[in-house]
Amino acid sequence: MLIAFLTRRLDQRLGVQVPARTMLAARTPGRQAEVVLGLLARHEPSSISRESVWEF
Repeated sequence: MLIAFLTRRLDQRLGVQVPARTMLAARTPGRQAEVVLGLLARHEPSSISRESVWEF
């Protein structure tokens, strides 16, 4: 249930769609952040920082 909330929130606040299955496979918050950063970098590489994901 928390993964569903997290993926919805990522879409709303950061504009990135992350499949719940991907987040479940990442398992740790650090790895999940890496997944999100990787997806964000594909869309807006110059405006994304690690801090923006952690402030999420």
